Amino acid sequence: FPVGYLAVRDADYRIHDSQATMTIGRRGEQRLRSLEQADALLATAPDIEVDRRWLRRRKAGAHLTAALDDLQEANRPAARGHIRAGLKTYPAVAFDPRMPAALAGLVLGRRGIQALARLRYAVLRRQLRVHIRR
Repeated sequence: FPVGYLAVRDADYRIHDSQATMTIGRRGEQRLRSLEQADALLATAPDIEVDRRWLRRRKAGAHLTAALDDLQEANRPAARGHIRAGLKTYPAVAFDPRMPAALAGLVLGRRGIQALARLRYAVLRRQLRVHIRR
């Protein structure tokens, strides 16, 4: 067929509350499991070079996401454990923009958890990227 150009916008997208990125829970735990499985698979292939720093950074970020998930479910002890594990895995995760939100959720109790839930929803809804890339 002949090729042509139409100077119109004929494609778009929308975000709604029932799509998977808005409803999926426990993203941090899922991400941690997948990273651990990838790490185990890579350990069996000695000829593949693995950037361990990259893997540690991803695991620490997943721990932070899991901490936020736990806070939304009012599970503060588990959230503290994930924050500690993230800092132990990759100390630079302390500078992640999500860390103040996690700490505020721990300190402020129920009000902090409610504010955290609204903030996370707004971030997902607007597709904002809040991760530091180094």
